[in-house]
Amino acid sequence: MTDLATSPAPPDRPSVAIVAWQAIGTVAPGAGVPVGGMETAAWTFATGLARDGRWHPIFIARSTRRLPITHPTGVTIAAHVDRWMPVRRAVASALSDRPVRWTPRLMWQVFTLAITKPFRAADPMPRKPDPRLTKFDPPDVWITMGVSAESAGVIATAVDQQRPSLVLVQSNEDLNPRFADDPNFTSKYGVTSADVMFAIRNATHFVCQNQWQCDRLQKHFARDSFLIRNAIDLNHFNQLRKRFEPTSRRDDESNASSTLPFDKRPVDVLWIGRFEDFHKRITMAIQIARQCPTLKFCFIANPSDPAVEADVLADPPGNVRFISRVQADEMPNQFAQAKTFLCTGDPRYEGFPNVLLQAAAMGTPIVSLADFDQFFQRSGAGVVCDDLTTVPEVLSDFVDRRRSVDHSKVYDYLETHHSEPVICRHLADLLDRCFDDVR
Repeated sequence: MTDLATSPAPPDRPSVAIVAWQAIGTVAPGAGVPVGGMETAAWTFATGLARDGRWHPIFIARSTRRLPITHPTGVTIAAHVDRWMPVRRAVASALSDRPVRWTPRLMWQVFTLAITKPFRAADPMPRKPDPRLTKFDPPDVWITMGVSAESAGVIATAVDQQRPSLVLVQSNEDLNPRFADDPNFTSKYGVTSADVMFAIRNATHFVCQNQWQCDRLQKHFARDSFLIRNAIDLNHFNQLRKRFEPTSRRDDESNASSTLPFDKRPVDVLWIGRFEDFHKRITMAIQIARQCPTLKFCFIANPSDPAVEADVLADPPGNVRFISRVQADEMPNQFAQAKTFLCTGDPRYEGFPNVLLQAAAMGTPIVSLADFDQFFQRSGAGVVCDDLTTVPEVLSDFVDRRRSVDHSKVYDYLETHHSEPVICRHLADLLDRCFDDVR
């Protein structure tokens, strides 16, 4: 890890391009695209840098339609329009299933993609400048989210344009040592060693979400990094919090910074993730729900693995309600309606889940199977259950008010260590350093 030193702002605002191809749902909530932790982080950094004022952020994402270039937040939107994106995603998802179910819809989609291929732009070449990016005026600094084939394309573009590049590490899987040890390794996300090692060797700087990632990057890939934790816009959450007042003396004492009065929250347990069983681990969450038949669960589960989705929905517990997709701007309300939040993320893949910050900001106690970056030890935002068999009892304790958290302490921790102005000031300082290095 490298310490950040504050440098004076340049006289004119240099530009930084944040490439987050899948994050269009943060800009256009009606686009019908899932928004996860990476997408939320990218947009929070973009808006935070705009408010910081030293840098002009440009947000680059894929879209099926043209979007306004200007945005009320001060971020410039540079959408790469790909009208075939939904069809390509649907075909890729269907063909990844084994055995492939050749439905009439899938056959028509494959045929359509085949006959339109000569008229569509070719896919970017691996580890080469990305033509989707080279059509834009070169920014002063490039930022890419995570380590992947698309990240390698961003970095190759930066190298070709002689611009510095920052990699914002996301999943802990980004730094799997097998990428360095096995040139033929491919991760569960389809990321290859060739792409990862190109990115790691050629990026100018790395930003990690937690100290574990900093140590792993140095130990296995011999690269230093900056520790900049995930940010949350607490002002946005405060606006919702102020709409509700405690309903009893008990609420005043134990839930001083809560939002919806606890007893009026309609959901006992909220879970957010995807239909897959190795990262967010929905099958483990379902197992927990079966062991808590008296609690009302809400699962916000985005599509991912069709086989896992079919298996879960074939015999779901009666106390679980499924929501397939929630717009990014509606997420705070989901946390505000829950008495507790369940996190089953696997630390081998998770970096730092943004949902922990969102739950904590809304006064929703958290029950987690792991302590990411010692968040619970430091903030007191919930309970870590090392033993899976204890989870039902802890959830019930929170729901029935036998257990609570000190929300004032939690909020103070968020404000000190994760608030957008603090975190984005650190990122702007690093961008200033990059800019000074090449001037």
